[in-house]
Amino acid sequence: MKNILFVLILTLFFSSKIVAKDFTIQILHFSDLDGNDASILENVSHFSALVNAFKNDPVHGKNTLLLSSGDNLKPGPRFYAGKEKQLKEITGSNEPGNGDIALLNEMGIQASSIGIQDFAAGVSALQGAISGDGITTARFPHLAVNIDFSTEKNFDLGKNAEEVKNLFGKVAGYAVAIINNEKIGIIGVTDPYLKKLVNVGKLAIQPKDPEDVEQLALIIQDAVGKLEAEGVNKIILLARIQLNRVKILANSLTNIDIIIAAGADGKSSMGDNNDVLFLSEHSADKDFSENYPYTTHDEKGNPVLIVSVDGDYKYLGRLILSFDDNGRIRLDSLNPVINGAYASIEAVVKKVKGVPNPKVLEI
Repeated sequence: MKNILFVLILTLFFSSKIVAKDFTIQILHFSDLDGNDASILENVSHFSALVNAFKNDPVHGKNTLLLSSGDNLKPGPRFYAGKEKQLKEITGSNEPGNGDIALLNEMGIQASSIGIQDFAAGVSALQGAISGDGITTARFPHLAVNIDFSTEKNFDLGKNAEEVKNLFGKVAGYAVAIINNEKIGIIGVTDPYLKKLVNVGKLAIQPKDPEDVEQLALIIQDAVGKLEAEGVNKIILLARIQLNRVKILANSLTNIDIIIAAGADGKSSMGDNNDVLFLSEHSADKDFSENYPYTTHDEKGNPVLIVSVDGDYKYLGRLILSFDDNGRIRLDSLNPVINGAYASIEAVVKKVKGVPNPKVLEI
């Protein structure tokens, strides 16, 4: 009898350990806030309500990452509104772009890649927006592993593989977020065509040949290896690169689990059949260009999930998934009813019982 009892206890003990090893995370994501200013400012209220609803979800809220794949800034009336007295009274800064950074801060973004439009006002303007002043210092890192930031004195350089909370107002190649005691690696990569499209000052962008996917993959893979050496086995790539090129890149990488791609070319708007299309006086979407998420594989055959949603705060992407103890995605954990693109419109906000962020409304 004692032997039977002992076996039962051991069975229960090891079974519970196996179950406990699965880790579930909720990833909220967006990008490309570089379209119509009026539309963006109209959408951000409902967008913040969606963020609030999902961050406060009783099941998944505590294990949440909010990420952007870049192009959060763009020269224009919204960008230069930072110089206005009314906005300075709220943010404490008169740097151009401070309003956009303040919005992201208040919604709790944890990391972002850097896009072409982020550089459109110049290197100094981007640095000023990131470092800011008062509440507008970016409370998250800007990541791009294929940019050598040390060649430009304007940036505050962060240490690679540092925790995101220690990289406020800084730039780096990659970082780590700790969610419920689990390390999540976050690598940023910008479009290698960057230098051909905007003035990036003395910054060195790799690879020199922007079409060299293999070289870009090697740069990213080096960061993967260094994160793995730190005990990280779950890695997200924030790719400010269009979806069709990201799909090719994914197959040349190893041990990247999730790629959040750019979403502003009209061909990168992902969604499920049960997702509601965005509709406003400024924009009316007719369909999604791709199913959410796009499932592919890395160079070794491991699953990779690629996600992207249309920009301008029109949609908030929501991806909930589980990893096994080896950091491999459990594809059977994906639920299309929950995962997908959530439109920043009143009907969707009501459905998820979202409440706009009052600080976002003030800004």
